[in-house]
Amino acid sequence: MSVRRVVAALALLAGLLLLTASTYRRREFQRWLDNETASPTRYVDAHVRLHVVEKDPTGKETNPAKLKRIRTHELGGWIDTQWSPPRLMTECEYGEGQDWYCSQEQEPLVFHADDEPIGKLALGGMGAGKTSAGVIWVYLRWLDSLDERTRLWDESVKASEEDEKAPPPTIKQIEGGITAPTSSRVKIVIDEITSKFPATWFHFSSTTGLFTMCDGTLIRCVSTYRQSASQGSPLQGFNWNFWLGDELQDQQSEYIHISARLRSKADGRAKRLATATEKDSPEWRTFKASLSGSGDWVTHSMLGPRSPFIAQAHWDSMERQLSTRDYRRLVLAEDLPSESRVYSGWDRKRNLRPIPLNARKITSIVLSKKTGDKRDAIGVGHDPGTAKAGSVWLDAYELHDRKGEVLWWIRSELFTLHKSAETHALEAMKITRDRFGCNVRPDSERAHVRCQPIGQAEDKPDLDVFAIWQRVGFSIKAAQYSKQGQGIGQIKKDSRIAVVNTLFEKSRLFIECDDRQTPTCPTLIEAMETMERDYRGRAEHEEKVVKHDKSDLPAALGYFLWPFEKELAMALRGEIRKGLTV
Repeated sequence: MSVRRVVAALALLAGLLLLTASTYRRREFQRWLDNETASPTRYVDAHVRLHVVEKDPTGKETNPAKLKRIRTHELGGWIDTQWSPPRLMTECEYGEGQDWYCSQEQEPLVFHADDEPIGKLALGGMGAGKTSAGVIWVYLRWLDSLDERTRLWDESVKASEEDEKAPPPTIKQIEGGITAPTSSRVKIVIDEITSKFPATWFHFSSTTGLFTMCDGTLIRCVSTYRQSASQGSPLQGFNWNFWLGDELQDQQSEYIHISARLRSKADGRAKRLATATEKDSPEWRTFKASLSGSGDWVTHSMLGPRSPFIAQAHWDSMERQLSTRDYRRLVLAEDLPSESRVYSGWDRKRNLRPIPLNARKITSIVLSKKTGDKRDAIGVGHDPGTAKAGSVWLDAYELHDRKGEVLWWIRSELFTLHKSAETHALEAMKITRDRFGCNVRPDSERAHVRCQPIGQAEDKPDLDVFAIWQRVGFSIKAAQYSKQGQGIGQIKKDSRIAVVNTLFEKSRLFIECDDRQTPTCPTLIEAMETMERDYRGRAEHEEKVVKHDKSDLPAALGYFLWPFEKELAMALRGEIRKGLTV
């Protein structure tokens, strides 16, 4: 063999050996990567493809995979759980991942941008998909927590490198909270999480209700139910970065404790999502309005019949079986008052409002036309009683776009239980002086009180009540007088109620509130929204000693308005209108 051929053979052998070593290294690296990827101890595939789908036009197809896709969001990715701290590997390609589906109503709920209000309220009826949307929202908050912890760690490392005196970097423990009003509702949320989240993502402790995610993030599930008022809040001691509340309408008493837990977020803007179903409750309506008026919350409406995941035939069947009222209330989530409500003219949206800035106060003009004394500057209605007593304060106003009309605003209330007539009168005088600046001096502006007429029956006041209020310093008269000029005139219950309802319906009577829709007279509103007629159509049929009777404040309101707004007071109202033009 020639020297040239020997050299060529040696060169070929060397090349083959080099190629074999390179191939071996590549294969060994791939084998190592495959082993690491398959191990739950390091790399976890947290990739989700969230498909937004629309409802089948026929309403028959409900399989999410077969519904028309509007768009797809690629979320998450590989998590390196052994990095310090664990973090998303954003430079890697997506793994196999999960396919999740949501409706077009759920989409704006689950994506919660930093520049949006910190709170979202998912308000809807049964079958709307509120809980499912809440779990997707929790997944996205988990991703947020990963990003926040990585950012805080990197900032801490950089600070320690630039300043030797800076504290050493530490890994922040991040925890989120999920609450529900009962243990059974908590279990529903937990079941929804475990059905969506792969087992590689978390470890769950059923005894503590704690999800420990693969990166160390904690998600704690707690029932807010208390067996007694003396029991402490079950939320004490927790610190949360985000919160999901299921059926908030049954947790509103715990909301102050929930808010106190949301203090761990570095920027102070812990995101929160609450699901709720409409409830015929004055407290819930007030609470819901206060959230909306705070500027920190936005409401999302979700209705079951618009869900692409439930057949239309189901909703058609429910509509046939339920009454129209029940279907509108349970399925369409409409806030409907009771059909037998006594004060049917009351409407929160119409009759609960702040006093406009350009309103002209005309209380003295209106009252003096009846009393002849221009010192009368605030009106008070009073319903006396030995077990219970109630008083309300009113002012009259004229608006620029409603010239010549007297509009009443109910501005304050006082309800006492098992207190004497004198104690109630003294407390009423304190409110009159402190809030309205009346009855401060004998010659200053004063309150004009109208009270239930005197009578012989046990539930009617006697002259002592009038004498006590006069001694305390009030100008007090009966709401109705007899033809002989005595304060024993009769006021029919239904006639008094009708006057109040008419004023509400005509938008001439309002209850004052602040800009957040928080009312100044919550007890009166509770009575307006809960008092019902009995099966015979009778109003205020409860025994006065029964604690559930709420008629005192509405009755006080009716007694004050009666002399000015009853049908026979047309001549007085004409005189008042003339006085407004002066």
